Amino acid sequence: MEGRLRAVAITAIAPLAWGGYYVVVRNVLPDDVPLFGAAVRALPAGLVLMLLTRTLPRGAWWWRSAIVSLLTMVGFLILIYLAGARLPSSIASTVMALNPVVMMLLSLLLLRERLRRVALLGAAAGLVGVALLVGVSATPIDPVGLVASVAAMLSGAIGYVLTQRWRPPVPPTTFVAWQLMWAGVILTPIALVFEGSRPR
Repeated sequence: MEGRLRAVAITAIAPLAWGGYYVVVRNVLPDDVPLFGAAVRALPAGLVLMLLTRTLPRGAWWWRSAIVSLLTMVGFLILIYLAGARLPSSIASTVMALNPVVMMLLSLLLLRERLRRVALLGAAAGLVGVALLVGVSATPIDPVGLVASVAAMLSGAIGYVLTQRWRPPVPPTTFVAWQLMWAGVILTPIALVFEGSRPR
């Protein structure tokens, strides 16, 4: 019993941290620096993971990891920052909960993977949750935030499917390190050019 409770507690860390991100962006961070916000999320984590993995891409994996990073990190982090700044946390996080639905459909179309009944039931529950939250929300929904949230979900899902199709020849931690480093290298100079020096 104790082992099961510990497993549940450890598993809860990820959704709590993920859900807390929207609260922090909306209530603590400035809402007009999505490029800087995305760069700060990517570069330090990328540096730490690269120091731990100490493996650089080889051959085609230089451009493949860059493409996946543009989808799963660069575009995703910018869009999710915008969504978090413009939408109530409940709406933003629930729209992102539709990600499994999109990934299943893309996997069916591009990878010919079969749909599983349990996954379909979970996807249906997510759709109902989104419909309920959007429908009963007392706060007007910001269309820019909603579009950013949906675009972030699509960007991440396409990147995931590409990863499944290409099958990186390294452990997941190493591949994530490559993606984060690409994102940091791309986002940091762009943020400095378009958003100026770092915000207070």
